[in-house]
Amino acid sequence: MKTLVLNLNNSKTIQEVSFLFKQGWETYRRNALPYSLYTLLSSGLMWALSSIPFASSLVFPLYMAGLYTAIKSSEEKEILTLADFLNIEKANFGAIFKVGALTSLLTMIGFIAFIIPGAYAFCSYAFTTPLVLDANNKNLTAWEILEKSRGVFHSNWNLILVMMSSYFLISILALLPLGLGLFISTPFLACVNYSLYKKLK
Repeated sequence: MKTLVLNLNNSKTIQEVSFLFKQGWETYRRNALPYSLYTLLSSGLMWALSSIPFASSLVFPLYMAGLYTAIKSSEEKEILTLADFLNIEKANFGAIFKVGALTSLLTMIGFIAFIIPGAYAFCSYAFTTPLVLDANNKNLTAWEILEKSRGVFHSNWNLILVMMSSYFLISILALLPLGLGLFISTPFLACVNYSLYKKLK
């Protein structure tokens, strides 16, 4: 048992995962209130629109885009405000909706077909939103964004698989206290995922 623990501690992948989670936590911790408040307000909006077909699925990509926009802003400014979450470039709106719709559709089809294809899609398209917001990708089509994200996964599948499994477990635990933990875990995991994206892009 001691040998197993020692091997895990010395594992490069485990060390990378630990570093990325620490980095993500530090990003979230500095502006915990704005991140969680933005998530709460966005969740309320999606709940209010839940009676309208597909309305919530249109808001969710915007929520994620706002979250990553603020995370990027936090690299240059110490304190975030809610305005930072809404500072999405208008030129990106079309790509945000297209990529969001394609990602949701392919992941849903994957899970309906069988769990493994769904998990593959979930891991492959984990970086689509940061890629859309990246100024270097403005001329890429929605499908090219998805393929670029999938390429990142194929090149780093072992690390990403461990990270995505960790995301899943943390999200399950966050659901236990009546789902209230999601208001912390969702923006926190976005911060972690952005650190992972920056490392691998």
